[in-house]
Amino acid sequence: MPIFCSTIEEATKMTKLHVRNALCKATKSYRLHSVCKICGNMEEIQAAHFHDNEFESIIADCLESTFRHRNGYKFILENVVDKCITNHFPLYKNVIFLCKSCHVKYDAFDPDTLEKVKRYQQNIFSDKVKVQIGGSVIYTRRDCGCSKPFIYRTLKSVKNEISYQDFLRLYDQQFCKNVFAMNLPALTEDSSLVFDTKGHRRYYADPIFEKTYVCQEWKTKNFKLFENYLKELVIKYQTN
Repeated sequence: MPIFCSTIEEATKMTKLHVRNALCKATKSYRLHSVCKICGNMEEIQAAHFHDNEFESIIADCLESTFRHRNGYKFILENVVDKCITNHFPLYKNVIFLCKSCHVKYDAFDPDTLEKVKRYQQNIFSDKVKVQIGGSVIYTRRDCGCSKPFIYRTLKSVKNEISYQDFLRLYDQQFCKNVFAMNLPALTEDSSLVFDTKGHRRYYADPIFEKTYVCQEWKTKNFKLFENYLKELVIKYQTN
């Protein structure tokens, strides 16, 4: 793979189109399941960056934090693209899903559209303790720190509201590491993972579903990231 050395302006210009195309692919399923957050339209949904966190700024921050080299920037294009896409998540912090018409108005700084987007941001960044995913109202935080009842109740509700493919990701170790910063999958049917090599239990004894066990090694930071994951599902599966 070619290695590029350049200034921040050249690097941003060079990677911009590639990152935009990759982001389009990464948000495809979200756009297909989403509606315009301004007018409720379900046609031609697009991912629009919030004005206070512009697309070019995310690329520049990525280059600055990871690919700085002496007086310039040294990078492999594919690595920059991957890093930029990762830095877009959780999506609700960086983009809003709009129809084509509202997207054009937002980029044109239409006052009414700007005000509606501002209200949307205030809502999504609010310190809410419950969200609605599909037809289920789901609490995003534990009651008095009780982990097990919260995890079981929440995952059962989530299973009823999201696609089979999305739910299967909770069985994937890499996904859970990326999204929840966990070293184990949140769910498993692999009995060899239930205990570690020293015999210490890592998954709750009673299965949540037939042959499916729930990881019990959730820490405070994992729960915070799980809350972000639930907010992502609100965006992905909102239908009205």
